Amino acid sequence: MTVDRIVASNWAILDESESDWKSHAAAIAQSIQVIKKRLQWKKLMVRLDLLSAQLNKPDLWDDPVLAGSLSREHGSLMVKMIEVKALEQDLIEHIDMIKLVREEAEASDLESV
Repeated sequence: MTVDRIVASNWAILDESESDWKSHAAAIAQSIQVIKKRLQWKKLMVRLDLLSAQLNKPDLWDDPVLAGSLSREHGSLMVKMIEVKALEQDLIEHIDMIKLVREEAEASDLESV
């Protein structure tokens, strides 16, 4: 499961008073997509790859000012990427846990019959 698949599932987003877990998950997934859009996610990832390649060059520190600038930019972008990926992972883990709890509850209900 991914954030994109959750959004593509078209789970209805209900009013906050409703307690449907799919609605909450869909709202969070859409929020993550908005964050990624505002961060220009694809460009961010390309820039991270470019910066990583530059930071791995053996002559990087020949120009300490440039090296410091590249290193700071890389660190800043890494923090953003890590935070968004953590949001995605947390959402997916919560959905998996909810599904597991629901399956266990259903199995328990069947056993009691």
